[in-house]
Parts: sequence; C-alpha cells; structure tokens
Amino acid sequence: MVKEEKVVFKAYAQNFDKHRTADLKLVDTAIESLKISRDMRILDFGCGTGNYLKAFQIKGYNNLFGLDQSDEMCKIASDKTSAIIKKGSHVNVPFESDYFGAIIIIDVVHFIDDIHSLFNSLQRICKNNGRVFIATQSHAQLETRIYSKYFPSTTKIDKLRHHDISNLIAVAESSGFSLLTVKDYLNDTDFLVDENYFNLIKNKSFYILGLLSDNEFNEGMAKFQIDMRNGSFIAKFPGRTLITIEKEG
Repeated sequence: MVKEEKVVFKAYAQNFDKHRTADLKLVDTAIESLKISRDMRILDFGCGTGNYLKAFQIKGYNNLFGLDQSDEMCKIASDKTSAIIKKGSHVNVPFESDYFGAIIIIDVVHFIDDIHSLFNSLQRICKNNGRVFIATQSHAQLETRIYSKYFPSTTKIDKLRHHDISNLIAVAESSGFSLLTVKDYLNDTDFLVDENYFNLIKNKSFYILGLLSDNEFNEGMAKFQIDMRNGSFIAKFPGRTLITIEKEG
C-alpha cells in the first residue's frame, strides 16, 4: 500500500546532497548532444539543489540558469553555484521568450503531469534551433531497477508517474520541436550494490521510497539486508532514456 501524502520537498532538499551527485558522464553526453558553446545560455529545468549546474560550472560554462518550484532547493542551488536561480514551474517560467540555446531536464519530467504545458513553455523560452536534453526512464527500465525487487510498489507507482517515451516525443513534436535523437544510456551495465547503495535506500534518498507505506518499506529492507549478508554484489543498472529535441526555426 502507498502513502497518500507526498514527500515534503523541504525535508527532501535538506537531505538530497548527502546522497545524490551529478553524473559527470551524463553531463558530457548532454554537452555533446546540445552542441553547447561557451557563450550559450543554459537552463537546468528542475535544477534541484544545483548539482548539475555545479558540474557545468566546473567544466567552464558560466552562463547558467536554474529553475525549481521548491524554495529550499533554489536556496541551496544559489548558495552552491554562481548560476541565476529562479522559482517557477512548467506553467510559470519567469524567463523571457527565445532566451535559451540549451535546456537540460534530468530526472524531472516524471514529476510533471501536464507535459503539453511543459513543452509549450519550453517552446516559448527556447531560441530557434535551440535544443532540449531530457533524461528519464522508460517503463521497461523501471521494471529492471535494482530496488524494484525489494519494493514492488515502486514500479507500479512510477509507471503511472513516468510518461511513455513515444508520448513524450509526440507531445514535443506537436509543440514545435523536432526529434534529433532518442537513445538508451548505460542500459544493462554492471552496478556494484554495496554498503553505500544500501544506505541510500535505507535513508530513502530516492523520492519514490518516501511514498511507500512503512510496512512495505520495512519488509523490503529486511529482504535487502538478507541479500547483503555476504557483502556487496553485482546487479544490472537499468539505465536511462535520453531524448534530444530541437526547436524548429
């Protein structure tokens, strides 16, 4: 059974950086896919605590912007980076039209129900021939997540929350974008399930775990602990789906 209440973003923001970091290989993939130049304005849509903005900054990109609906996330991102951070959402984007040459949306699109409004907003703020890079997971990838074995409800919940990839693309195209690429990222690669990962799960570092009932979570952790009795083990990483689209000029 799933809890009716949602995870409180204030508490989630305070604990986020204890367990989550930017995937630097994904950053390099985004830079290549978006054809980013040094002077290009880059927006992290749903920037959270600014980990990906920080990664871009370290790589020498300084014309950076972030958008998030959480006051707490925005504050942490502002303290962490030199990026311009604004509070907003997919229906309230406080930026000028035709403003960004590149937009990244990493592990965020499944939080947005109304993707028509999202892509309409992206179409407005994106320059002609500007690009948007989306990292998400397909329904097939959700089924193979490591912790789905211990918490089966997470798959059911996230299949409702995660948009079908073909539908995402169709809505983007109906909003004035052209599909450039859609590809799998790190699918079926070996992943070390060690004490650090165990603690990530134990501390509910992934948003979805906060939506489980205490009973299911405790039962799942007990099963996980049994599998960890002989130490670390190798599992398969489910990967992500990467979509790059371009605003039609």
